[in-house]
Amino acid sequence: MDDKKLRKKYKFFQWFTVLLFCILIMRLVTLQLLETSIYRTKAEQNQFRLLPIHAPRGDITDCNGKVLAANKIVNTVSLVRQQTGTEAMEQTIENLAMLLK
Repeated sequence: MDDKKLRKKYKFFQWFTVLLFCILIMRLVTLQLLETSIYRTKAEQNQFRLLPIHAPRGDITDCNGKVLAANKIVNTVSLVRQQTGTEAMEQTIENLAMLLK
């Protein structure tokens, strides 16, 4: 009698596990195949990092009025080697060299 109950419970958990994996696989298929364009757009929009630029605080001077440190606007261009191929990197460097002189 107990053996039949255990078998029923075992079968139930077997089917439950199979059903759970089927649901997970279906969700994975939905994300990978059907919603690809949504996540591709989000990834492309996430490529750029916007950094806030704080307002200038003013020059730092000594007691005689001599400027020790002043504000200076600096523009920075960064390339990440791991995100581009060799040919694309060389072409990008050439383009930036022309633009920035």
